[in-house]
Amino acid sequence: MNYKVAAIIVTYNKPELLKRCLNSVLKQTYLCDNVILIDNGGFETTPSIVDLFKQHFSNLHHVNTGENLGGAGGFFSS
Repeated sequence: MNYKVAAIIVTYNKPELLKRCLNSVLKQTYLCDNVILIDNGGFETTPSIVDLFKQHFSNLHHVNTGENLGGAGGFFSS
């Protein structure tokens, strides 16, 4: 059976935690078909982190909400 697996990550102003989270997703036994990063309008460092990890995730999708919607709002917007 073929499964499709996606990781949805919501972030706001936690660049080091975001790096750790993306590294953990990279180390999973079963690789994700899609990685969706919801950026709740945080620091300007998030796009540079996304650029760094795009070399490992060709399927990394970055969505900037433009404002902090909170965790639930970030998941709702995805």
